[in-house]
Amino acid sequence: MATIPTINAASCSAVTPLVSIIVPAYNCSSYIGEALSSVFVQTFKNFEVIVVNGGSPDTQQLETALQPYRDSVVYIKQENRGVAADRNAGIRAARGEYLAFLDGDDVWLPDYLATQMRFFETTPSLDMIYCDQVYFGDESHDDSIYQGGARRAGTTCMQGSPSRGAVTFESLLTGRCNIVTSSTVARRRVIVECGMFEEEMFRAEDIHMWLRVAYSGSQITYHKAVLGRHRLHPGSLATQILKSNEAVVDALQRLQRSLSLTPSRSRLVKRQIERFRAMTELYRGKMHLSAGEFDKAKDSLAFANTFFHSPKLYIVLTGLRVVPRLTRIGSQAWLELVRKS
Repeated sequence: MATIPTINAASCSAVTPLVSIIVPAYNCSSYIGEALSSVFVQTFKNFEVIVVNGGSPDTQQLETALQPYRDSVVYIKQENRGVAADRNAGIRAARGEYLAFLDGDDVWLPDYLATQMRFFETTPSLDMIYCDQVYFGDESHDDSIYQGGARRAGTTCMQGSPSRGAVTFESLLTGRCNIVTSSTVARRRVIVECGMFEEEMFRAEDIHMWLRVAYSGSQITYHKAVLGRHRLHPGSLATQILKSNEAVVDALQRLQRSLSLTPSRSRLVKRQIERFRAMTELYRGKMHLSAGEFDKAKDSLAFANTFFHSPKLYIVLTGLRVVPRLTRIGSQAWLELVRKS
């Protein structure tokens, strides 16, 4: 079967695009056609598309899916070094003044780019903007131990993770603002000057990037129009939460080492590290309790409660200490208390 050769930027049109769209494509051969179709129906047309295959195990299927677009995209193929390396490869090849990020399994609505670029036209000092997306796809997550904010098809990213007030280093750090990567457009210069994505990171590399952009003093804003669709995939939501929280801790520790933080910012970063470690143990405790692993649940929940100081967790921990062999009825009742913590 024929494969698509790597096309470098020099072989593209001599006309310099205003926007370079970066599409990392790993294990998304079933979805890449839908993602690219949503790009090529944009009402805003001054762009180039750079698809980066970072050693995907479905390369043969991916390249077959890309065949209809081979004359319209820059295609880069490299070894598997993670999504950060894939985005960076796209950034290095980009010719546009602006970068728009779209994961290979997500979708934009037709007015997405036109709406985003209008903000740059009306606010010349703006460096980066993001908007909202609606969840769609397979929502068969095992979320039996996670309630209140579980991602569901038809809800939006900002419903679960809102943005309130100005976008600053502090608001991103504390979660008052939450950037949706597949609905983000930024000036290429800003991303490059901030060091691009950290290639040693395989999760939370986007959070790490946006915090550095905010730290640099770049102007970031958002609006709440839903202009894209963010795909859900099957899997254990609790496991994803554990991995995400651990990755955020890693990202914050990297920031501690690499940035010259003021004392107040340093204390805030330290506090958020403690918070995410506690959240990790809270979810791990829920998993242990759900599985009937009461000693492990006790250890994890006790660690979490040194941060949260939750009366409900105190009740559960007391029960775990006093009645080590819980009945199923009792454990289910206590699990319900933990769910609401």
